[in-house]
Amino acid sequence: MKPNGQFMAAMTVNLLSRLCPNLTLVIPESVPSVVDIPLLEQGFFADALVKMAYSINPFAEIALNPIKSSRYAAILAVSDGPKNIPPTVTINSDGWISYVDTNGNSLKWVSENSNPVGAYTSACLGVTEVFKRLLYRLTKKESFSTLPVGNLVFSSLDYGFGNRPFLNPPLPSCIRLGSLHFISMGALNSAVLYTLCSLGNVSGDLTFVEPQNAEVSNLNRYVILSARDCLEKAKKVTVADQIASAYFQDIEAHDIDFRTYRSTRRERTMDLAIVGVDNNEGRWEVQMDLPNLLICGGTERAQVTVSCHDDVSVKACAGCVYFDTIQQGLSTAQPIPTISFVSALCGVLMAAEVLKAKVMELSNHRLNLLLNIESLRGNVLEVRKPPKSPNCGCNCATMKVWGVGH
Repeated sequence: MKPNGQFMAAMTVNLLSRLCPNLTLVIPESVPSVVDIPLLEQGFFADALVKMAYSINPFAEIALNPIKSSRYAAILAVSDGPKNIPPTVTINSDGWISYVDTNGNSLKWVSENSNPVGAYTSACLGVTEVFKRLLYRLTKKESFSTLPVGNLVFSSLDYGFGNRPFLNPPLPSCIRLGSLHFISMGALNSAVLYTLCSLGNVSGDLTFVEPQNAEVSNLNRYVILSARDCLEKAKKVTVADQIASAYFQDIEAHDIDFRTYRSTRRERTMDLAIVGVDNNEGRWEVQMDLPNLLICGGTERAQVTVSCHDDVSVKACAGCVYFDTIQQGLSTAQPIPTISFVSALCGVLMAAEVLKAKVMELSNHRLNLLLNIESLRGNVLEVRKPPKSPNCGCNCATMKVWGVGH
């Protein structure tokens, strides 16, 4: 099994273990691990997948290559499934390109263009289709939430989809990310970290800022958390530090909120801030610190939003994109926690934007400015460049906060 296949399988099992109590893995037991993935031990790949699944859900029923096949609610095949069990969903990846099929077509081919971004995106979209299948079995209703996607080809490089030719550059053999600030280590930034750690030969200075401890309710969507982390209420920054230390050398972990961290920081400007908070005020607070680049993620129900903010003197800032809907009388509801594949997809695409910002050869493909994806409908996607808003939470349009020159 090639790297992309192991990336897809690992993310698929990670996500499904947080969603389904009963899993059967059909995979050769003598295949060694060829990639280094968070939560996954080295050695035989199949055995590592089973151990990871149990670390996420110790009460799950996990079967590896059973002699007798059972009736399954859904079957997800990575590249090519068992001959005697037709798959419900088939996934594959090639570099930045993700493939998902629910029409019974074979995706039996192997890519040498290794890239965890495309592979993890395939896994997230594939698990989405499994969820839709399970939802239909429960509701017996056909709607956009349960209809299978059919055949989907999606590029996490330029967010195009369809069967057109895609640019698909390989990742460089050595990736230097520079200085990264992770503001919040919730579900979104957990997936960002998981993806960046999977790159291989990668370096960078990582700073984590998060005051909260892990809770059992986090286990369903934080891809770096184990059941033990949640039961022991481990500090989220401690878990992030432990995960990242296996891949990065320069790490700072701050068990405080961003406002306190900012008041104690010597350097005034962050180079790249990755914000995964679930409230607008938190996004505004980081934006008002004027990082050179701010990458924001947001999820609600099945909706995924990613935005990038650099030259906020002329472009919409985070306060323009994430304006105060409560103040405007548009919403009084609190954010609704999402399910594993929604948060993971958002984090993986945020990681893609980190790579595009930090790898010169990829810079022409950076997001400008806002991406929205309806994850239950993989081909419903919007990329747009909203203007600066009079509803801006940072008041940048009137310069009440930013001062002269923004």
